[in-house]
Amino acid sequence: MLTRKDGEILKYITNYYKDTHFYPNYEEIGKGVNLSSKSSVHVHMNKLEDEGIIIRKADYSAQYRIKDIDNLINDQSKEDGWILCSDRMPENEEEVEITYTRQDYKTGETLYYTARAFHEDGTSNVENSDYCWDNDNDLEYDEKIDLYIIPEGWWEVASCMEDFAKIYTPVIAWRLLGNPYKPN
Repeated sequence: MLTRKDGEILKYITNYYKDTHFYPNYEEIGKGVNLSSKSSVHVHMNKLEDEGIIIRKADYSAQYRIKDIDNLINDQSKEDGWILCSDRMPENEEEVEITYTRQDYKTGETLYYTARAFHEDGTSNVENSDYCWDNDNDLEYDEKIDLYIIPEGWWEVASCMEDFAKIYTPVIAWRLLGNPYKPN
């Protein structure tokens, strides 16, 4: 049976792999889950191997991979309603909560943020949109239909104002919005 720390390590490795497509080394794992030595990490990695979760390369015990990593990433996302953008996108102009990433300009660390946003698939025009678009939004004019086409991408929404702005950083996941609070 896995301990809480084993689960923390597994989640750290999974998130690290999801972001970089590489597995973290023992030192990175230790820093990520607040373990002070590589030998402590090694003990937990042995447990994950015994449980059949990780597979180590026979000739080098620190080289490993997680069995069924893609399924683990998908299961982790589904726990709290998050859907990976690589799996599917929301309906056109459906407002959702997103997770996007940015690099810290000082440390290079990947930072995660959430926002309310909608996605455009590049097939809509300004006339059939629920939003008020102007030429400041990088619209492309289509002479055949005599309308502006809305470009593909994510747009952050300020819900209390009818304003929105293009998101230029990677959006990695989204989930449906919850219902607003209503007093009894």
